[in-house]
Amino acid sequence: MYKVLIADDERLIRITLKNMIDWQALHCEVIATVKDGKEAYRIFQEVHPEIVITDLKMPEMDGIELITKIKKESRNTQVIVLSNYSDFELVRDAMKAGAFDYLLKITLEKEELTRIITQVKENCEEGGSSQNEEEKQGIKELQQCMVLSKNEHIIDVKEYQRALAQPIFRNMRIFINWLIFVLIILICFMKGNLKNMRVYRVICVI
Repeated sequence: MYKVLIADDERLIRITLKNMIDWQALHCEVIATVKDGKEAYRIFQEVHPEIVITDLKMPEMDGIELITKIKKESRNTQVIVLSNYSDFELVRDAMKAGAFDYLLKITLEKEELTRIITQVKENCEEGGSSQNEEEKQGIKELQQCMVLSKNEHIIDVKEYQRALAQPIFRNMRIFINWLIFVLIILICFMKGNLKNMRVYRVICVI
């Protein structure tokens, strides 16, 4: 039975993760759910869970520091990080610190959690194989590259939408629309056909 520790400062996330899947069917047991990194590290030292699911932003001790401490004491413990769209740089740091994979909170689903836990278990089993350290490190680096790219397109779209929502871009769109509208007025006036303006007047509504 694989021992699982969940750390997140949001109570709803802790409850969701604990009840989202049938842990026993995956031969896992959630031994504790905690709200900060300091408490998570204390329990880790006492119980030595094989799997840790942790948020990146927590009081007392953040996720990056927790991962670093865990990996110094137990390289076989696998860490899954929880993140938001805006945390992608922190996710990169977490992967460099030794995290196995990550989950986006906003798209968290039963199937995705089950898939990652299954992969983590397989990795734990392979950890006891006869692979040398160089092979293990090479495989780990390849896994991290693949993991970091899996949701990057979603995050890029989110960042793009956020950038376009900035006042400077919004004001620029308004200015361009009104500029085109004024040019159409001038063209229609010169041609003596102001009725054609009604079509574009609808388009320019912002």
